[in-house]
Amino acid sequence: MTPEVIVFILIIAFVVGMIASILGIGGGTLNVPVLILIFSFDQINAIALSLAIGVAISFTSMVNYAWQQRILYKTALFLGVPAIGVSVLSVLVSISLPAVTLKLILIAILLVIASTLLKPDLISLPEIKNGPEYRDGCKNRYGDEFSGDFHALHMITWGSGGGLVNGLTGLGGGSINVPAMIAAKIPPHYATATSTMVVFLACMAASITHAELGNIHSLGFLALYITGAVCGAIAGTRYARRLRSSQLSFGFGLFLVFVCIIMAVNLFL
Repeated sequence: MTPEVIVFILIIAFVVGMIASILGIGGGTLNVPVLILIFSFDQINAIALSLAIGVAISFTSMVNYAWQQRILYKTALFLGVPAIGVSVLSVLVSISLPAVTLKLILIAILLVIASTLLKPDLISLPEIKNGPEYRDGCKNRYGDEFSGDFHALHMITWGSGGGLVNGLTGLGGGSINVPAMIAAKIPPHYATATSTMVVFLACMAASITHAELGNIHSLGFLALYITGAVCGAIAGTRYARRLRSSQLSFGFGLFLVFVCIIMAVNLFL
Protein backbone atom coordinates (compact mmCIF):
# COMPACT_ATOMS: atom_id res chain seq x y z
CA MET A 1 0.00 0.00 0.00
CA THR A 2 1.16 3.51 -0.82
CA PRO A 3 1.39 6.17 1.91
CA GLU A 4 -1.61 7.95 0.36
CA VAL A 5 -3.74 4.80 0.59
CA ILE A 6 -2.67 4.21 4.19
CA VAL A 7 -3.61 7.78 5.18
CA PHE A 8 -6.94 7.46 3.35
CA ILE A 9 -7.81 4.24 5.21
CA LEU A 10 -6.86 5.79 8.56
CA ILE A 11 -8.98 8.91 7.95
CA ILE A 12 -12.07 6.93 6.91
CA ALA A 13 -11.68 4.60 9.89
CA PHE A 14 -11.17 7.51 12.31
CA VAL A 15 -14.43 9.16 11.22
CA VAL A 16 -16.31 5.86 11.47
CA GLY A 17 -14.93 5.18 14.96
CA MET A 18 -15.83 8.65 16.21
CA ILE A 19 -19.41 8.53 14.93
CA ALA A 20 -19.87 4.99 16.24
CA SER A 21 -18.75 5.85 19.77
CA ILE A 22 -20.87 9.00 19.96
CA LEU A 23 -24.04 7.26 18.78
CA GLY A 24 -23.32 3.90 20.47
CA ILE A 25 -23.85 1.95 17.23
CA GLY A 26 -20.61 -0.05 17.09
CA GLY A 27 -19.49 1.20 13.67
CA GLY A 28 -21.04 -1.54 11.53
CA THR A 29 -23.76 0.77 10.22
CA LEU A 30 -21.00 2.70 8.46
CA ASN A 31 -18.35 -0.01 8.11
CA VAL A 32 -20.31 -2.41 5.90
CA PRO A 33 -21.30 0.19 3.25
CA VAL A 34 -17.80 1.71 3.35
CA LEU A 35 -16.10 -1.67 2.92
CA ILE A 36 -18.41 -2.58 0.02
CA LEU A 37 -18.62 0.75 -1.83
CA ILE A 38 -15.20 2.29 -1.16
CA PHE A 39 -12.90 -0.69 -0.63
CA SER A 40 -14.73 -3.17 -2.93
CA PHE A 41 -15.01 -6.14 -0.55
CA ASP A 42 -17.72 -8.69 -1.29
CA GLN A 43 -20.64 -8.75 1.10
CA ILE A 44 -19.66 -11.70 3.32
CA ASN A 45 -16.08 -10.47 3.71
CA ALA A 46 -17.36 -6.95 4.40
CA ILE A 47 -19.67 -8.26 7.12
CA ALA A 48 -16.91 -10.38 8.66
CA LEU A 49 -14.40 -7.50 8.64
CA SER A 50 -17.03 -5.11 9.99
CA LEU A 51 -17.67 -7.39 12.94
CA ALA A 52 -13.94 -7.66 13.70
CA ILE A 53 -13.62 -3.87 13.47
CA GLY A 54 -16.72 -3.54 15.64
CA VAL A 55 -14.98 -5.53 18.39
CA ALA A 56 -12.15 -3.00 18.50
CA ILE A 57 -14.38 0.10 18.31
CA SER A 58 -16.90 -1.08 20.87
CA PHE A 59 -14.21 -2.33 23.27
CA THR A 60 -12.41 1.01 23.16
CA SER A 61 -15.65 2.90 23.68
CA MET A 62 -16.73 0.51 26.44
CA VAL A 63 -13.48 0.98 28.39
CA ASN A 64 -13.79 4.76 28.19
CA TYR A 65 -17.47 4.73 29.17
CA ALA A 66 -16.66 2.34 32.02
CA TRP A 67 -14.07 4.85 33.28
CA GLN A 68 -16.80 7.52 33.07
CA GLN A 69 -19.06 5.13 35.05
CA ARG A 70 -21.95 5.40 32.57
CA ILE A 71 -22.56 1.71 31.81
CA LEU A 72 -25.61 -0.06 33.28
CA TYR A 73 -24.10 -3.52 33.68
CA LYS A 74 -27.22 -5.54 34.50
CA THR A 75 -29.00 -4.07 31.49
CA ALA A 76 -25.96 -4.78 29.30
CA LEU A 77 -26.10 -8.45 30.31
CA PHE A 78 -29.86 -8.77 29.74
CA LEU A 79 -29.35 -7.36 26.25
CA GLY A 80 -25.96 -8.94 25.57
CA VAL A 81 -26.41 -12.59 26.51
CA PRO A 82 -29.26 -13.26 24.03
CA ALA A 83 -27.46 -11.10 21.46
CA ILE A 84 -24.46 -13.43 21.59
CA GLY A 85 -26.47 -16.57 20.83
CA VAL A 86 -28.61 -15.00 18.11
CA SER A 87 -25.55 -13.35 16.49
CA VAL A 88 -23.81 -16.71 16.06
CA LEU A 89 -26.92 -18.36 14.61
CA SER A 90 -27.46 -15.39 12.28
CA VAL A 91 -23.90 -15.66 10.93
CA LEU A 92 -24.56 -19.28 10.00
CA VAL A 93 -27.78 -18.22 8.24
CA SER A 94 -26.14 -15.32 6.40
CA ILE A 95 -23.49 -17.45 4.68
CA SER A 96 -26.22 -19.63 3.17
CA LEU A 97 -28.25 -16.75 1.72
CA PRO A 98 -27.88 -15.59 -1.92
CA ALA A 99 -25.77 -12.42 -2.24
CA VAL A 100 -28.69 -10.46 -3.71
CA THR A 101 -30.98 -11.42 -0.84
CA LEU A 102 -28.36 -10.49 1.74
CA LYS A 103 -27.75 -7.12 0.09
CA LEU A 104 -31.50 -6.38 -0.06
CA ILE A 105 -31.77 -7.18 3.65
CA LEU A 106 -28.84 -4.84 4.32
CA ILE A 107 -30.41 -2.00 2.31
CA ALA A 108 -33.77 -2.46 4.04
CA ILE A 109 -32.23 -2.37 7.53
CA LEU A 110 -30.09 0.65 6.66
CA LEU A 111 -33.21 2.50 5.46
CA VAL A 112 -35.00 1.71 8.73
CA ILE A 113 -31.99 2.96 10.70
CA ALA A 114 -31.84 6.10 8.54
CA SER A 115 -35.55 6.74 9.22
CA THR A 116 -35.05 6.53 12.98
CA LEU A 117 -32.11 8.92 12.77
CA LEU A 118 -33.91 11.45 10.57
CA LYS A 119 -37.15 11.36 12.52
CA PRO A 120 -36.81 9.61 15.90
CA ASP A 121 -40.58 9.59 16.52
CA LEU A 122 -41.36 7.95 13.17
CA ILE A 123 -40.30 4.45 14.22
CA SER A 124 -39.96 3.69 17.91
CA LEU A 125 -39.53 0.37 19.67
CA PRO A 126 -42.41 -0.50 22.01
CA GLU A 127 -41.65 -1.15 25.65
CA ILE A 128 -42.44 -4.72 26.69
CA LYS A 129 -43.87 -4.49 30.20
CA ASN A 130 -44.53 -8.18 30.87
CA GLY A 131 -42.62 -10.45 33.23
CA PRO A 132 -40.23 -9.81 36.12
CA GLU A 133 -38.42 -6.54 36.72
CA TYR A 134 -34.88 -5.83 37.86
CA ARG A 135 -33.26 -2.68 39.23
CA ASP A 136 -30.23 -1.07 37.66
CA GLY A 137 -28.42 2.24 37.95
CA CYS A 138 -25.14 4.04 38.46
CA LYS A 139 -23.57 7.31 39.52
CA ASN A 140 -21.19 8.56 36.89
CA ARG A 141 -17.85 10.29 37.32
CA TYR A 142 -19.44 13.69 36.66
CA GLY A 143 -21.80 13.45 39.62
CA ASP A 144 -24.98 12.53 37.72
CA GLU A 145 -26.96 9.64 39.16
CA PHE A 146 -29.57 7.43 37.51
CA SER A 147 -31.50 4.32 38.58
CA GLY A 148 -34.74 2.62 37.69
CA ASP A 149 -36.72 -0.59 37.40
CA PHE A 150 -36.76 -2.33 34.02
CA HIS A 151 -38.48 -5.36 32.50
CA ALA A 152 -36.12 -8.24 31.81
CA LEU A 153 -38.25 -9.54 28.92
CA HIS A 154 -38.00 -6.17 27.19
CA MET A 155 -34.21 -6.29 27.22
CA ILE A 156 -34.00 -9.97 26.30
CA THR A 157 -36.37 -9.53 23.35
CA TRP A 158 -34.66 -6.49 21.87
CA GLY A 159 -31.21 -7.87 22.67
CA SER A 160 -32.13 -10.85 20.50
CA GLY A 161 -33.26 -8.45 17.77
CA GLY A 162 -29.95 -6.63 17.95
CA GLY A 163 -28.12 -9.95 17.71
CA LEU A 164 -30.11 -10.84 14.58
CA VAL A 165 -29.18 -7.57 12.90
CA ASN A 166 -25.56 -7.94 14.01
CA GLY A 167 -24.95 -11.49 12.80
CA LEU A 168 -26.97 -11.20 9.60
CA THR A 169 -25.64 -7.88 8.33
CA GLY A 170 -22.61 -6.94 10.46
CA LEU A 171 -24.28 -3.67 11.51
CA GLY A 172 -23.47 -4.11 15.20
CA GLY A 173 -26.96 -4.08 16.73
CA GLY A 174 -26.56 -0.70 18.43
CA SER A 175 -29.37 0.67 16.28
CA ILE A 176 -31.67 -1.71 18.18
CA ASN A 177 -30.01 -1.54 21.61
CA VAL A 178 -30.13 2.24 22.03
CA PRO A 179 -33.80 2.73 21.01
CA ALA A 180 -34.77 -0.25 23.19
CA MET A 181 -33.16 1.33 26.24
CA ILE A 182 -34.62 4.76 25.45
CA ALA A 183 -38.06 3.11 25.19
CA ALA A 184 -37.47 1.83 28.72
CA LYS A 185 -36.83 5.44 29.84
CA ILE A 186 -33.04 5.12 30.10
CA PRO A 187 -31.41 8.50 29.29
CA PRO A 188 -29.52 8.59 25.95
CA HIS A 189 -26.05 9.10 27.48
CA TYR A 190 -26.44 5.94 29.58
CA ALA A 191 -28.08 4.06 26.70
CA THR A 192 -25.26 4.75 24.24
CA ALA A 193 -22.62 3.86 26.83
CA THR A 194 -24.36 0.60 27.78
CA SER A 195 -24.85 -0.26 24.11
CA THR A 196 -21.09 -0.31 23.54
CA MET A 197 -20.75 -3.25 25.95
CA VAL A 198 -23.62 -5.12 24.28
CA VAL A 199 -22.16 -4.51 20.81
CA PHE A 200 -18.75 -5.69 22.00
CA LEU A 201 -20.16 -9.00 23.25
CA ALA A 202 -22.24 -9.61 20.11
CA CYS A 203 -19.50 -8.59 17.66
CA MET A 204 -16.94 -10.75 19.46
CA ALA A 205 -19.13 -13.84 19.19
CA ALA A 206 -20.02 -13.23 15.53
CA SER A 207 -16.47 -12.35 14.44
CA ILE A 208 -15.07 -15.50 16.08
CA THR A 209 -17.65 -17.51 14.12
CA HIS A 210 -16.62 -15.82 10.85
CA ALA A 211 -12.94 -16.38 11.64
CA GLU A 212 -13.58 -20.09 12.16
CA LEU A 213 -15.39 -20.16 8.81
CA GLY A 214 -12.40 -18.51 7.09
CA ASN A 215 -14.22 -15.31 6.14
CA ILE A 216 -11.78 -12.78 7.63
CA HIS A 217 -9.05 -11.83 5.15
CA SER A 218 -6.80 -8.81 4.43
CA LEU A 219 -5.25 -8.68 7.89
CA GLY A 220 -2.97 -5.77 6.98
CA PHE A 221 -5.94 -3.67 5.90
CA LEU A 222 -7.83 -4.77 9.00
CA ALA A 223 -4.99 -3.70 11.31
CA LEU A 224 -4.81 -0.25 9.68
CA TYR A 225 -8.56 0.24 9.78
CA ILE A 226 -8.79 -0.84 13.42
CA THR A 227 -5.99 1.60 14.35
CA GLY A 228 -7.88 4.53 12.83
CA ALA A 229 -11.22 3.38 14.22
CA VAL A 230 -9.90 2.97 17.76
CA CYS A 231 -8.41 6.48 17.69
CA GLY A 232 -11.76 7.80 16.46
CA ALA A 233 -13.62 5.91 19.18
CA ILE A 234 -11.37 7.41 21.87
CA ALA A 235 -12.00 10.91 20.49
CA GLY A 236 -15.73 10.25 20.26
CA THR A 237 -16.13 9.10 23.86
CA ARG A 238 -14.17 12.09 25.15
CA TYR A 239 -16.18 14.64 23.21
CA ALA A 240 -19.59 12.95 23.24
CA ARG A 241 -20.85 15.07 26.14
CA ARG A 242 -19.91 18.28 24.31
CA LEU A 243 -21.47 17.43 20.95
CA ARG A 244 -25.09 17.71 19.89
CA SER A 245 -25.69 14.10 18.90
CA SER A 246 -29.14 14.99 17.47
CA GLN A 247 -27.53 17.02 14.68
CA LEU A 248 -24.98 14.29 14.04
CA SER A 249 -27.77 11.69 13.93
CA PHE A 250 -29.72 13.71 11.33
CA GLY A 251 -26.68 14.15 9.10
CA PHE A 252 -25.78 10.49 9.47
CA GLY A 253 -29.36 9.55 8.51
CA LEU A 254 -29.14 11.55 5.29
CA PHE A 255 -25.83 9.90 4.51
CA LEU A 256 -27.34 6.43 4.99
CA VAL A 257 -30.18 7.25 2.57
CA PHE A 258 -27.57 8.28 -0.02
CA VAL A 259 -25.62 5.05 0.62
CA CYS A 260 -28.76 2.94 0.17
CA ILE A 261 -29.50 4.62 -3.17
CA ILE A 262 -25.98 3.88 -4.42
CA MET A 263 -26.15 0.26 -3.22
CA ALA A 264 -29.53 -0.24 -4.87
CA VAL A 265 -28.30 1.22 -8.16
CA ASN A 266 -25.21 -1.01 -8.08
CA LEU A 267 -27.35 -4.03 -7.30
CA PHE A 268 -29.78 -3.66 -10.19
CA LEU A 269 -27.47 -2.33 -12.89
